[in-house]
Amino acid sequence: MYLKSVELCGFKSFADKTQLTFDRQISAVVGPNGCGKSNVVDAIRWCLGEQSANSLRSPHMMGVVFNGSQSRAPMNIAEASLTFDNSSNILPIDYTEVTVTRRLFRSGESEYYINKVQCRLKDIRDLFLDTGIGKEGYSIFEQGKVELLTNAKPEDRRAFFEEAAGVSKYKVRREETLRKLDRIHQDMNRVNDIISVIKEQISALESAVRKAKLYQKHQDELRTLEIADSTKKIFQLDTDLTPLTTQIDELNKTNLEKNTQRDQLEAELANIQVEKSVLDKELQDAYTKLNQIDTEIAKTEERISVSQVRIKEFKDRQETLRNNIANFESTKKSIEDQINIINAELHKAEETVAEHIRIHDEKKANHEGIKNNISSNQLEQSKINSRIFELIEKRKVINNELASISDTVSATKTSIHVQNHELKKIQSEQEELEKTLTAMQAHKDEITLRVTSVKTEYETITTQIQQCKQEIEILATEKDAMREQFYSLNSRMEALREIQQKDPKINTAHHIVSNNFHGIHCTVNSLLNVSEIHAGLVSNLLSDKLNYLVADTVTDAKNAITYLEQNKKGCASFIILETLPDLPETKMLGIFGSERPIASVVSYEPQWDKLFRFLFHNTYFSGTTIHQDAIMHGGVSETRQLSPELECKAIQEQINTFKVRETTCEEQLKLKEAELANLLENHNIKNNEVQQATYETASAEKEFTATTERLKLTDMEVETINSDIKRLTEEEIRLEGNAPALKTELEEVEKGINSLQAELSLIDNVIQELREKEHSAGTEYTEAAKNLSTYEERLKSYKREYETLTSNLKIQEDQHTQSVNEIQMLDGKVTEQENIFTNESKNIDTMYETRRDADKKIEDLQAKYNQIYLKVEHKQGQLSTLRTELNALSQQIHELQIIQKTKEIERQNLEKSLMDSGIDYNSIKDNYLNIEVDPEEITRLRRRIDSMGPVNLTAQEQYTDLEKRYTFLTQQQQDLSKAEEDIRSAITKINTSIQQSFHETFDKVRENFKQIFNQLFEGGEADLSLTDENNLLESGIEIFAQPQGKKLQSITLLSGGEKALTAIALLFSFFMVKPSPICILDEVDAPLDESNVTRFINIIKTFSSKSQFLMITHNKKSMEAADILYGVTMEEYGISNIISIRLSKQEVPGLISEKLSEETVKA
Repeated sequence: MYLKSVELCGFKSFADKTQLTFDRQISAVVGPNGCGKSNVVDAIRWCLGEQSANSLRSPHMMGVVFNGSQSRAPMNIAEASLTFDNSSNILPIDYTEVTVTRRLFRSGESEYYINKVQCRLKDIRDLFLDTGIGKEGYSIFEQGKVELLTNAKPEDRRAFFEEAAGVSKYKVRREETLRKLDRIHQDMNRVNDIISVIKEQISALESAVRKAKLYQKHQDELRTLEIADSTKKIFQLDTDLTPLTTQIDELNKTNLEKNTQRDQLEAELANIQVEKSVLDKELQDAYTKLNQIDTEIAKTEERISVSQVRIKEFKDRQETLRNNIANFESTKKSIEDQINIINAELHKAEETVAEHIRIHDEKKANHEGIKNNISSNQLEQSKINSRIFELIEKRKVINNELASISDTVSATKTSIHVQNHELKKIQSEQEELEKTLTAMQAHKDEITLRVTSVKTEYETITTQIQQCKQEIEILATEKDAMREQFYSLNSRMEALREIQQKDPKINTAHHIVSNNFHGIHCTVNSLLNVSEIHAGLVSNLLSDKLNYLVADTVTDAKNAITYLEQNKKGCASFIILETLPDLPETKMLGIFGSERPIASVVSYEPQWDKLFRFLFHNTYFSGTTIHQDAIMHGGVSETRQLSPELECKAIQEQINTFKVRETTCEEQLKLKEAELANLLENHNIKNNEVQQATYETASAEKEFTATTERLKLTDMEVETINSDIKRLTEEEIRLEGNAPALKTELEEVEKGINSLQAELSLIDNVIQELREKEHSAGTEYTEAAKNLSTYEERLKSYKREYETLTSNLKIQEDQHTQSVNEIQMLDGKVTEQENIFTNESKNIDTMYETRRDADKKIEDLQAKYNQIYLKVEHKQGQLSTLRTELNALSQQIHELQIIQKTKEIERQNLEKSLMDSGIDYNSIKDNYLNIEVDPEEITRLRRRIDSMGPVNLTAQEQYTDLEKRYTFLTQQQQDLSKAEEDIRSAITKINTSIQQSFHETFDKVRENFKQIFNQLFEGGEADLSLTDENNLLESGIEIFAQPQGKKLQSITLLSGGEKALTAIALLFSFFMVKPSPICILDEVDAPLDESNVTRFINIIKTFSSKSQFLMITHNKKSMEAADILYGVTMEEYGISNIISIRLSKQEVPGLISEKLSEETVKA
């Protein structure tokens, strides 16, 4: 795994889209101060989930968004993407290439992506757990972390060791497990509280349950007796109601017939009343017309009389004028005399007219009053007729409603009977459907059992397949691991052989052995077999003797030495077998009693027993300490490394072992693959069986559902029919309840009609009397009008004459000559009055003829009116008799209906009481009619029930529910206790794993730190220690470092360069234990001098085969060590750009030539 590329856009000074591409080689980022080199490291840290703005060298997180420059506007988003090659599957994700992206908007929102799929920050942190790459890991190392490692508290240094030990994920799991444990404690407390409350409730309900059971027993007995009593009463009421209903129906039929007769009579009477009203109107009009004729006759006679008077006056006037002409003076005197006479007559005429006006007004007022009385009485008569018509119509409506009620009640009873029949039919169908459902349920259960069985087999095979796949995966993993170890051992073997080829002593020994010198055997190392554990011990003991050659005799050894001297092939040491003493076998216990002989941990062929008795004589070991005669060897030495030949031998044995294990693993893998193929075949067969069984289950379920739906439909039909029956019954009750009110209303209507007709007869009589008075008053009024008209004309004549005489008198003297003209004018007036007299005489004859016709018409109308009046009286008599009969019949029906209604209400109440109890009378009457009912027993049971007081009928149900809940909660309590135990066990295991891994890692890092510190400082001492060895879960780490020649009490007293080297030594100690795929070093070499930089670079080159390195540096030597150089520049102020240079190194005899291929990439 390695970092393939970093892509930046809008991050700090990288305003434009910029991409840096890496490979497994060493890369360096260089450039002047302030150009943005460290921003690349910040981007990597930020993309990996860094949440601390201070760690990114910013006062707040929004500072990572490009804030603009003199020529660029600020950006609204910062984005960084890291692309990793994951072909080694170090990251727990099924992709060979993984891209992690983080975005930050200026509005404050953040987004995270893995392979362009949006995710959470937690997902990214979990992805890099225990890889050393995370923000808390040791893969990113900057100058600040040097200070952190050297100056931090011991507890803060622990995080680096935990990351190297791979226990970070265990700590995360432990924290999650502890949170679960807290939740379980809370749940346990709640469950315990609930259980205690439920126990109290159960204890309180026990007595209530016993009381409820006793109450229910008495209630059931009382209910049975009450149902039997109600059933018998309903049966008796049904028996009584049948003849009563028949009698009422017959009386209603008779009543209906008489009502029909009455309606006919009333209709006939109404028609006669209408005819009578018409005659009244005609008679009134005839009288009015007669009065008008009399008035016209009187006026005409008055005009004739006036005309005669005027003719006489005009002639007299002419005579007078003639006389006046003849004798003006006498005339004048005569006129004055006439004026005085006429003036006297005028005063008399005015008094007479005033008297006649008074008489006329009195007669007129009397006549008008009578006419008004007639009109008001006629209006009242019309109102009464209208009310009579309204009441007749209302009576018709009531009669129709009563008939409709009777018909509707009959139809309702028929519908109820039909609905009951249909209900029985549907109930029968329900029973058949329930039987069918029972059979279907049995069939479905059978299929379900078969499906369950097949699914169980299918799941078993699936589990076996998964197990087999897991075993195959484990075997494949084991095989791959063995191959990796095999390749590693081969590499080690090749390296050791190279070392052997470079070692002159080994080469000399191999040269002699390869030339097959007589009596010369192989080296001691080749004859010896020793375990890897004790190889170092044997190597330290024998040291150079491991490379001694074994010779049979002194001569053989000399011959070999002579050959080496002559050919200048080096020197060699020999052990001569013939000169070896016969030594006894070494004792099993040493002088101290706890040692073991070194010979007990090695093996060799028997022929070399004498040789190895010599080498290991009286040699014991205890731990790393060796005792040999008077010599004791121990402590820590760098010569503990195995000799190459001995190590090659051990490695070869391991290789052989791995080959055998690999062969076994391949055979097991083939067997498992064959087993998997067989399981997959069975899996497909069972899958088909599951699908077939599932199809049968679905079909059965479909049929069962359809039948269930049909049953539900029948239930709905039953419910609908019951609802209809209930509705029809209620409608029947309502209609029958409305009938009495209607009959009462009908009686009221009848009374109203009778009362109005009596009132109408009185008004008719009053009108008749008023008409007679009106006729008499009309005659008197006409006479008064006639007299008034005569006197008014006379008065007018006097006034005109007076005016004429006065006028004549005034103008007599001046208009004497006009008298002749006046005479002529009077001639015309005389002629005019004569014409009026002639015309009016003719008109009055016509008027008298018209009056005679009017009198005859009035006589005819009066005769017709008298006949109609007699008819009305006759019809009213018949109607009164019929009404009396109807009232008696209605009274009888009403009394019978009251009896019927009383019984029906009693029956309905009884039946409703049964229905309220969920009992249908028709379905239970046969069962309960035969039960003997004792009223005293019913009374006794009621008293017993009443004496029990309030009873909680739901106590039993509550008690059962509480018991179930108590059982459930008890089970939950046990489950929570078990879960708590499991979690505590898991925490213990996690702690054990953490302690074990941490301890192993600490020991390894400690040894590595000592070695690398010594290498970097070329001497000196360094060590790591735990602040609390008894608490490996929380213990801090102390660093002890003393460069060569110094004795410091604290690491803080080291110089900057020494601190940096110490931190580098610790960093690479982690890498030796658990190499991080990527290591980023940000100006770590800044405080180092040239010699220290050289050693620093050498270490980087050593680890570059396992890890990818990215350096931020100003040091030239560090740049020379890099394979790729990235230069960061600021051509435009505030905007960082990238220039890349790839260095390709070639070895040439005598020197190293570097070929630079430069490629400039500007984002």
